[in-house]
Amino acid sequence: MTDNPDYIRMFKVKKEKELAEAERKRAEREIEVIYEKYAPYLKYDVKRRIKNRQFKKRKRLERKNRPPRPYIPPQRTAEEQKAIDTEMKRLYKEYHVSAVGRMARHLKEKYRKQ
Repeated sequence: MTDNPDYIRMFKVKKEKELAEAERKRAEREIEVIYEKYAPYLKYDVKRRIKNRQFKKRKRLERKNRPPRPYIPPQRTAEEQKAIDTEMKRLYKEYHVSAVGRMARHLKEKYRKQ
């Protein structure tokens, strides 16, 4: 370096400008990251959709090579299974409608509108 005060001052000014520019770019990048996540503008919507597609494709390819999960039946006692079966039968009787019943409902609804 030199002892010339003008050069020292110019060097300090140059360093300050570089630091200010780096800080401005960092702040700009932080805002850009937030915009990429949340901004409702078309540009960012398109970017998010592209990233989402790429992410889903990558996950799909990862899942493709995995073996399927083995089915492990629930371990229930005989009483629990009997209670579940009786509840299912009750619900079936309550909500199941035969073909004849569906047709009757359809006709009733059709003629009620007229």
